[in-house]
Amino acid sequence: MPVGILVLIVAANGIRLGLRQANLDESAVISFYAERYLQDHARLEAAGTAALTDCAAVPGSDPGVWVVVRCSPEGGDSSWDYYIRRDGSLAFTGRDRAARPEA
Repeated sequence: MPVGILVLIVAANGIRLGLRQANLDESAVISFYAERYLQDHARLEAAGTAALTDCAAVPGSDPGVWVVVRCSPEGGDSSWDYYIRRDGSLAFTGRDRAARPEA
């Protein structure tokens, strides 16, 4: 009996995670990281100078990167890049990438 319960729990979690992955929406991911950009920009630069319209998304070209949310503040010379995995999690930021040594 305990093995059957364990199998049911594992199966239920598999179905739940599969549905979550299948329902992941590109626009929801872009909106989430655009909001994060507003928070990061306010914390690290100047509050109130960033806008959601500063952000756009492009397909990822790095291995394991689904989409890149690139936010460029008006009048700014650098962009804030968020490299997103297919599951919606953050792989790394553009600033992290710039700090990595070339392999």
